[in-house]
Amino acid sequence: MMKKQNVDMKLSKLMTKMLRHKPLESGLQLDEEDGSCSVEELLRVIKALPGWSEIKLSDMERVVRNSDKQRFEIKDGRIKARYGHSFQKIQYTPGNPPAVLYHGTSKQALPFIKAEGIPFYYAGNEVWLAEWVPWECCSLAEEDEGPEER
Repeated sequence: MMKKQNVDMKLSKLMTKMLRHKPLESGLQLDEEDGSCSVEELLRVIKALPGWSEIKLSDMERVVRNSDKQRFEIKDGRIKARYGHSFQKIQYTPGNPPAVLYHGTSKQALPFIKAEGIPFYYAGNEVWLAEWVPWECCSLAEEDEGPEER
């Protein structure tokens, strides 16, 4: 068997592929509301793959628990990817955004964004926005006289 760290990395990548990008091709039926499936279903599908028959629920739980970017969530016997879906059937619950949101971009893209808005395809299935900006990390904000507001 592979070392645990190597197994965890490979398992995380496999779970990402199945839950975020290719659920149907992987044999998973995700809930259309939140993109989850039962933990048992995901475990069954993974165990059916060559080289993965020894994988256990505890291995999946360890990957979820130790994910540095908190990619997955297990709740009430169900598992889902928390973000980054390219699979189009996932529906996100609409919310009320704050009055001001920030989007990091390059100087080259700024004129286009000012004229056209932020294209939805920039980040696959998402546009990343933030409620605040750690200004000490932003050199462009200083060079361009602060953030642009729309």
